[in-house]
Amino acid sequence: MEYPKIVQVEVTNKCNFNCIMCIRSTWSVKTGNMDFKLFRKIARESFQYSEKIDLYGMGEPLLHPDLLRMVRLAKECNRDAEIFISTNGSLLSPEIAIKLFEAGLTSVSFSIDSSDLSQLAKIRRGAEPSIILRNLKSTAAMKNKYSAEVGIEFVAFKDNYRDIPGIVEMAGKLELDYVVVSNVIPYTKEFYEMAVYLTLSSKPFKVARSAPEYGWDLIRLPSYKLLSEVYGRSINTEIERVRNGFWSEAAKYGYWVNLPLLIESKERIKLAEDTLRYVEKASRIASQYGIRFEQPKLIPDSKDRECPYVVEEATVVRADGAVAPCFEFLYTHPLFVNNHQKIVKAVNFGNVRQKSILDIWNSDEYVEFRDARRRLSTTTPWCGDCPYSSLGCWFVKDNSLDCYGNSPSCSECLYSVGVSKCQI
Repeated sequence: MEYPKIVQVEVTNKCNFNCIMCIRSTWSVKTGNMDFKLFRKIARESFQYSEKIDLYGMGEPLLHPDLLRMVRLAKECNRDAEIFISTNGSLLSPEIAIKLFEAGLTSVSFSIDSSDLSQLAKIRRGAEPSIILRNLKSTAAMKNKYSAEVGIEFVAFKDNYRDIPGIVEMAGKLELDYVVVSNVIPYTKEFYEMAVYLTLSSKPFKVARSAPEYGWDLIRLPSYKLLSEVYGRSINTEIERVRNGFWSEAAKYGYWVNLPLLIESKERIKLAEDTLRYVEKASRIASQYGIRFEQPKLIPDSKDRECPYVVEEATVVRADGAVAPCFEFLYTHPLFVNNHQKIVKAVNFGNVRQKSILDIWNSDEYVEFRDARRRLSTTTPWCGDCPYSSLGCWFVKDNSLDCYGNSPSCSECLYSVGVSKCQI
């Protein structure tokens, strides 16, 4: 029998914030805490085999009244496993931090999206930035005593990407261990328009970099030629040669070119290139302080894809006990990507209320799901490079099926190309 190396448990999906970019603004999910008896069942069935135990999901873990007991039980089940939480920092007072570290917590990540406290308050509605900063400083000050790691996760978009170097500078001065920068997942059209990355692969982007200057004539005028031939005439256009040149050059490297998406991305290209400058500056600052800096892809590569949960051999248990393969499939939600909206439907392979987590992990359906994603770049299409995805393709209405026959589909997963980061 195989075992997951990482077990992520969503101890609660409740939250005391109303962050502007959060999935919670788009769902109608019944919120609640995981029952401690259910958590104990999960712990006794699987934690002894785990290398890491993550105690967070779509909510704020410190809202769970039994979080301290959960950390203690996780440590009792496996004294060698890393025990990690991600928090908004509002409730992690010095007193609580000490108790959690003494119970066995080994790593904590603070979600902070700006070094400007007024900007942070706008992004994380409901936050008292001064309290978060106080808690971050006190937690950082005690981490060495408990041999723990403390870091920051930053979600980047148009309004805050210039703050990335400032966050890294702050982390360095506080002697934190890492900063992870992730691009925003656009659950709304508003945030799709605020994204600072492309989904077109880097090679076809470089080949067709000038496409936005031609605009929709690049597609419209060659179409006129096809129509003219129907009536026995032929209209030769220079722009057709340009378009064909883009396609043939990209094809040499095994790529398609999503011209409709690229044509509509003129301003986003500028944003991505400007964001890269700030990310590079932040990387230099991180090197100076000697802290880990994980940065997202701003222009990805469809030939360099992987499922973080499959690579790390991780699984995630929702607050109600449903076992999902990844964070993206935890709950049903809208997603704006490649100039269209889709519905990402929740995927799970059973519930730990009825079965053991190990039986679910080793079920034929779940094993086949993981096996199909071990070679993601060859077994799953990447819609960012496909013009049909931006022109109403029926396969991208939801994640039920892709054009290779995979069900469910991961063909527009931003985590798979490193545009967004999974903290597992």
